[in-house]
Amino acid sequence: MTLIPRRSDWKRGQWTSTPRKLHHISSLYHISRAFVHHKIGPLRNKYHIDPDRPPPRDDNGQLIVWEQWSPCSVSCGAGWRSRAKVCDSCDRNDYENVQSQPCMINFYCPVDGSWGPWYPWEPCSSTCNRGTRSRSRKCNYPPPAYGGAPCEGDGLAVQECNSRPCPVDGGWGEWSDYTDCSSSCGTGTSKRTRHCDTPVPLHGGKDCVGSDIMTKKCEIVKCPVDGGWSLWNAWTWCAVTCGRGIRERSRACESPKPQHGGRDCEGLRAEQDECFGSRPCPIDGGWSEWSPYGYCRASRCSAGHQIRTRSCSKPSPAHGGKPCVGQQYERISCFNDQDCPRNGSWCEWSEWNSCSTTCQHNSLQGRHRLCACPAPKNGGLNCQVYKDEELGHHTLSVTWFTFYHQETQYKDTQEPPEVTVGETIQTSTEKVSSEEETG
Repeated sequence: MTLIPRRSDWKRGQWTSTPRKLHHISSLYHISRAFVHHKIGPLRNKYHIDPDRPPPRDDNGQLIVWEQWSPCSVSCGAGWRSRAKVCDSCDRNDYENVQSQPCMINFYCPVDGSWGPWYPWEPCSSTCNRGTRSRSRKCNYPPPAYGGAPCEGDGLAVQECNSRPCPVDGGWGEWSDYTDCSSSCGTGTSKRTRHCDTPVPLHGGKDCVGSDIMTKKCEIVKCPVDGGWSLWNAWTWCAVTCGRGIRERSRACESPKPQHGGRDCEGLRAEQDECFGSRPCPIDGGWSEWSPYGYCRASRCSAGHQIRTRSCSKPSPAHGGKPCVGQQYERISCFNDQDCPRNGSWCEWSEWNSCSTTCQHNSLQGRHRLCACPAPKNGGLNCQVYKDEELGHHTLSVTWFTFYHQETQYKDTQEPPEVTVGETIQTSTEKVSSEEETG
């Protein structure tokens, strides 16, 4: 863009008078005027006039002299300068009376640096516990050049970031000592523990990896093991080929075996069972017990016979077994004494009874026997009352109407006691010496 002063921008100044002496003495003729209120500032021009060569003039007698060029509009680089025509009566505001031209001072001007935009923030130096992040900018918008001033301020900005606490992963502490064995005998367990406290997990940190308990087997002494029966073995083959036999089976005390003072198994180690052969065995016949003898087969008061029987039924012959050997009937002689007279006969003496007193001389002690072996019946004679000559004693006989005859003997008595044993039919008494014993 060419900078040319407009006419309206000029304000005419007053011409200075020319010193007189310059016409005669000096070769320098000084003419000046000021141009004010121009965009390029006030102008002051000086002209040199050679006295031997007067300034040119146009046809109208106007001077044709131009002022000196004004200073360049810039202090460096490309700018504009201008000058005006020196005339007495010309229109100073006429465009033709003003000239402009480009000018250049120090081709490159000093350029002060200016900051470019900030780059994005760098990642935080830490994900937790107050890290830092930074961003930078360059002094390149534009960069300082040709002696220009550098950018003011910092090219690096730093700030805190991620101020939250860092997660702390848990860590295991030391193992404790093993505990006592869980069993007083036999195999038990012992354990030890540890805690996730070195350090304790914090702020979302991971828990400890692994188990907090460790277990191992332990044994103080062997435990007593009581014996246990195994399963029964299979039954043996039946010992017979026919009929009834015996088979056996056994078991062992080995599930488990008694150990370390344990108790033995209780019960049978073997057992037997009835078994049968493939066919019935021949059974030989066997006699049963004899039956009682039957009634006497005879007339009244005469001889006859009695019969008893047995059967071949213990066992009965079977499966080709042999029959019983011997007689099935047996006969003996008998006498039919029904309604026949029978004489009585004494039974054995009883034992002596206790003495009637313990401290008197005249005490009583007795024994008796019965006339019942047999008893008299059907008009038969009673037992005889007799004196035992060998022992020298007398007896007292009592006969029942039922043919029950009793004889009583006494010793060491003066008088025999009254005997009340029912209705008697005959009595006899005699004193027996105390030194004598009768049989």
